[in-house]
Amino acid sequence: MIKVLEIRSPREVPFMKDKNFDDVRMMREIRDKLSKINTKDPEAEKRDLETIRVKYGIKG
Repeated sequence: MIKVLEIRSPREVPFMKDKNFDDVRMMREIRDKLSKINTKDPEAEKRDLETIRVKYGIKG
């Protein structure tokens, strides 16, 4: 007999009900913070990306 897995929403999964960590809110805060920085200094994003490319050896 084949057991079929039932797909449930995250709200129904016991360990997800008492979630204290709001990942969507965190991503919004990060995006807003970076937006403010990049609005004040348009070259900041380019410098950050170049630093990341050098750090991880990414060509581009």
